[in-house]
Amino acid sequence: MAKVKMILNRCIPIVLVSATLLTPIVAQAGSIKIWPDQLKATDPGCAYYQDAYSLAAEGCSFTAPITLPVGARITKITYYRIGYTGALTSFNLVRVKMGNEPNTLAEQGSDNVAEIEAVDVPFTVEPPGDPVIRAGYRYHIHVESLGWAQFLGAKIDYRE
Repeated sequence: MAKVKMILNRCIPIVLVSATLLTPIVAQAGSIKIWPDQLKATDPGCAYYQDAYSLAAEGCSFTAPITLPVGARITKITYYRIGYTGALTSFNLVRVKMGNEPNTLAEQGSDNVAEIEAVDVPFTVEPPGDPVIRAGYRYHIHVESLGWAQFLGAKIDYRE
């Protein structure tokens, strides 16, 4: 019995260390939410109404900075809207490096008439949108409405 105990006392730490070293690192998943009251009008003279849960606008554009960890990969972007007859909304994810032109990474619009609509935003094909957050860039979203529409927020999912 004492011999078995001695063998186990030596083997168990080796097994535990080996299992720890061989276990793959699991990527951390996260998401950020952009609420309507976080958006700033790019033309303050346009007609809009804004509160914590809704932004109703006609012919206006808005922007908000986003911050994600460097190296994170964006896996999904969704924005929420309510559209009225003839109201088009668009959503863009943009990045810019100081001294350069902005680059649109993802964009999608919708003109559906819906009570509440969740719109998935794909990455651009030409030029290819880069879903990985890079050092040295600033990222922001740009939302625009043509006709009366309500923006209800956006969610950006990512993996580190």
